[in-house]
Amino acid sequence: MTTANLQTGWWGERLACSYLEGCGMQIVARNVRTPLGEIDCVAQKGRELYFVEIKTRTGGRAGRAIEQIPWHKQKRLVRLAQYYLRCNDALRFYPHIAVVAIDGTPARYSIEFIPDAVECGM
Repeated sequence: MTTANLQTGWWGERLACSYLEGCGMQIVARNVRTPLGEIDCVAQKGRELYFVEIKTRTGGRAGRAIEQIPWHKQKRLVRLAQYYLRCNDALRFYPHIAVVAIDGTPARYSIEFIPDAVECGM
């Protein structure tokens, strides 16, 4: 991954977390590493627990950010959420798999929040 891509990712994660906090959510964890992969962000609002995939795109060549979550990634997000709930004694929460999609640059961007982007079946 290039330095520019890392910087874009970091900017997107900071922006997404600020956006979620502005929506009244508390950021519980960021960049949660598990044996199954990484969860970008875990946010809580009341008894709702959101497992958030953050996608950031600065150019249109690769398509919009929201279009970058194929079915195999969706399946992995479900497994990651299940793992987190079991390992963190969080089964009392109502889980959601959400996406924050950011398109643009720091000078001009749009944010799209989809709270139930993936059916988690839990």
